[in-house]
Amino acid sequence: MDFFRAQDAARGSTFLLVVLFALAVISLVVVTNLLLMLFLGLVDANQITTPAGAFSHYDWGHFLAIGAAVALVIAAGSIYKLKQLAKGGSAVAEALGGRIIAQDTLEPAHRRVLNVVEEMAIASGTTVPPVYLLEQESGINAFAAGLTPANAVIGLTKGAVEGLSREQLQGVIAHEFSHILNGDMRLNIRLAGVLHGILLIGLIGYHLLHSGGRGGSDSRGSSGFFVLGLGLMAVGYGGTFFSNLIKASVGRQREFLADATAVQFTRNPAGIAGALKRIGSANSGALLTHPDAPEMSHAYFAQGIRARLGRLSATHPRLEERIRRIQPGWNGRFAPAPTQVSATGWTTSDGATSSAKLSALTDSAGSIPNTDAARIAEQAVEQIGHPDETHLRYAQSLIGTLSPALHWAAREPYGARALVYALVLDRNTEVRRHQLVYLEEQADLGVYDYTLQLVTALRDTRREHHLPLLDLCMPALRQLSLIQYRTFNANLDALIRMDARINLFEWCLSRILLSGLAPDFGERRSHATIHKTCADLPRECALIFTLLTQVSANAPAGSRASFEAARAAVGIADLEPTRRNAIHHQALDAALKRLSRLKPRAKRTFLDACAAGVSADQQVSPAEFEVLRAVSAVIDCPMPPILLSGM
Repeated sequence: MDFFRAQDAARGSTFLLVVLFALAVISLVVVTNLLLMLFLGLVDANQITTPAGAFSHYDWGHFLAIGAAVALVIAAGSIYKLKQLAKGGSAVAEALGGRIIAQDTLEPAHRRVLNVVEEMAIASGTTVPPVYLLEQESGINAFAAGLTPANAVIGLTKGAVEGLSREQLQGVIAHEFSHILNGDMRLNIRLAGVLHGILLIGLIGYHLLHSGGRGGSDSRGSSGFFVLGLGLMAVGYGGTFFSNLIKASVGRQREFLADATAVQFTRNPAGIAGALKRIGSANSGALLTHPDAPEMSHAYFAQGIRARLGRLSATHPRLEERIRRIQPGWNGRFAPAPTQVSATGWTTSDGATSSAKLSALTDSAGSIPNTDAARIAEQAVEQIGHPDETHLRYAQSLIGTLSPALHWAAREPYGARALVYALVLDRNTEVRRHQLVYLEEQADLGVYDYTLQLVTALRDTRREHHLPLLDLCMPALRQLSLIQYRTFNANLDALIRMDARINLFEWCLSRILLSGLAPDFGERRSHATIHKTCADLPRECALIFTLLTQVSANAPAGSRASFEAARAAVGIADLEPTRRNAIHHQALDAALKRLSRLKPRAKRTFLDACAAGVSADQQVSPAEFEVLRAVSAVIDCPMPPILLSGM
């Protein structure tokens, strides 16, 4: 799977869907026009027995007015729903009746789910998404929702949490992470929004039908509204029917891709295949009962609503077809799998061990020398959106060796804030003293004391644990109130700026953190022009290349060679390094915001150029890869950990 090609394919699908939905809207406008003009008496029904008759007797002034009104209703319904869903994955999960599973829960089944999600997130380089439980749903199903990897959530039904083994949950959650990484979530939300606008015509008809059915003094008018309502319902639901056909045809191919990615991620076909077999044998299957479940039917792990026209309107491939693609020798029986941890799988803090002894580049005090540097840098970009079993084993091993005090702190809002503050405290004694004085005055009650406790625990923590600890904090930090978030954001910014210089780890940490949290607290992304190539953003590219070369090279000659390697890879002939005094927090943040608007394949070119600059001096340091991972995360290209095993 190529991450950038998958992102491009998602954008291509979006364009196609816009065209097809536009055709559906035009059809609705024409048919609704005819219905309303008949109802209002603007056209004689006896004169429109043929299409030619209809067009010759149309009052085109009224036609345009009614058409504009219908289009406005559809547009308003779609915009309203899209604005609702723009809040991120949490809005989708809550609309389906989900409640967030607290990170500090001690419920064994919930703890198991959260541990699997943590492993998958660290292995794929994404922030840890919150997990929502659909408590009223006994069917076995799941979904991923959000606009970007940074604001994604995972949703699981009660049936999935209680009815699947850890191995099967791992397969299901790996499948959902594929949707997070491939750009499917944004497409799913756009589909739901546009479809709601078309459905609105039918809902108006429903209300007219019921108001007409109540009768009243004017029975003729009442019956007219009844007929109009019935007609609008037929038109609206007819439009929804055709929209569902489009949605179904797009969704089925994406499910096959996500299944294949889950197998690649876990190297355990029995996990996802076992989950599909459990669905086939369960009484409730994968069905959801919530009234709003049909709106997001295309986003579920398995067919969540009844397909009224069988395969024609099914949003997912048949279970049998999916299982046979994963296990060609399957015997065709949906025998329930034993609900226990697989002997061939790994576990972490919820009950199993890992024999993996993999190390990450960030665990090394030095650099990777000679020819290995270029290969590792190149593989780092290739593995974006493409984690595999070695990354998963590494994540499980890392989580298993975390300090319990730090891991527990990351699971609740007070501890998460304290842990982030502790991570950015300066090594310089004098600067740290000023930072602590500031925190004592400005931090929320209890957070300062908690920070002091965690400073001691962090002392013996390996460097490779710092960014994963940040990822683990994200779900807890999303539970802050708006006031708490603003205080936290201001305090973090003050702590980072207190030494009056750019500390690259602090900058990396703050970018990853705030790019993930900002959408949850009302800071919407710009909808500026999408840039097709890196040549559209030469100054931004030069700024990031200069930053990377200053990290990578000690001598001016080495710095220039690194910049030239990046410039050549991006293909901008007259690019020059940025002046040192122009490299500051605000400039870097503004550059990354614009670079995040590159098209997917242009992002690949940009990150390839960054990797070329990093490896040009034939050595790669931990600091360089921390910056590379931060840049990747902010432009929505999550990079898995850089592993040394087998290099």
